Amino acid sequence: MKTVVYSTSPYLTINNGSSDLGPSFGPELWTDPPTQLGDWTDNLDGSYTLDGSQPLGTFLQMLGVGTSGQSYKIDFTVTGFAAGVCNARFGDVNGPNITANGTYSETQVLTGTDLAVRANAIFSGTVSAISMRQAL
Repeated sequence: MKTVVYSTSPYLTINNGSSDLGPSFGPELWTDPPTQLGDWTDNLDGSYTLDGSQPLGTFLQMLGVGTSGQSYKIDFTVTGFAAGVCNARFGDVNGPNITANGTYSETQVLTGTDLAVRANAIFSGTVSAISMRQAL
């Protein structure tokens, strides 16, 4: 059910707590720590670090939180980037490769039920401010 609040102002329409300028999103699916930590070091402040010495690619993963065929948005910030590649992962589909510090947001259709931030075997850096939500 969509609740729309109209204002006498011509500039404001609120739709489930967000503006009509874009999609709305479901509740936060990310928990700290995630259901699968892989080789990441939990810095105990909502951030996770790899030093590039992990034997394989690894995931910060939320298992079984999504529905295949639905769209999800993953946001996160990369700091201290030194090497390698990381990206958002939607089931079996990786988002674009990230190779620099910055704040990233990716929305894709989920294949499967797991959402993750993925890093390759030589990724060295920190990921923080992680958010995973269904696009409604």
